[in-house]
Parts: sequence; C-alpha cells; structure tokens
Amino acid sequence: MLHLWMEDEFTRNGSYPASVDNNSCPACNLNTDNYNFSATYINGGLPPYTLTATPKTNTVQDDDRCGAISVAASGRTEAKKGGSAINGCW
Repeated sequence: MLHLWMEDEFTRNGSYPASVDNNSCPACNLNTDNYNFSATYINGGLPPYTLTATPKTNTVQDDDRCGAISVAASGRTEAKKGGSAINGCW
C-alpha cells in the first residue's frame, strides 16, 4: 500500500511526499509500534526512492532475523541486519 501511495502522491503533486507515516498516509496502516518507516530519495535517480522499515529497539521485531527491510520504487528488495545482507526475507 505504501508503495502505491507514494506513486499516487507523485502523480497528484508532481513530487514524492516528504514524510512516510500514518498521518500522511492513514490508509497505509503502518505498524509504527514496532517499526520506523523512512523514504530515501535520490534526486533524479532511478529508482527515485527506497522505502525502509527498521525494527524499533526493545520491541517484538527487534530480534527479527531480517532486520531492516527495504523496497525500491523499481521493485528491488533488500534486507539487512547489522550492515549485512540477509537472504530469504522477501
């Protein structure tokens, strides 16, 4: 849902949103109790952004083997924990 919302915002406003949270995208229903959500923008880059969900410390997701999971606008996915790529999370 978040990925679609990002593209819809770009179509409607000509730019991607400045923040990624439940206030800016109520329909996304992001699990902000256990994750911090962010978007990294690459001005003029392809893909133009990458969305990341990072487990919050001292939550049930903190020990998840996949760590931070990311998806780029291109659809490329990645999982990293402690700076190392983790396979099999997507």
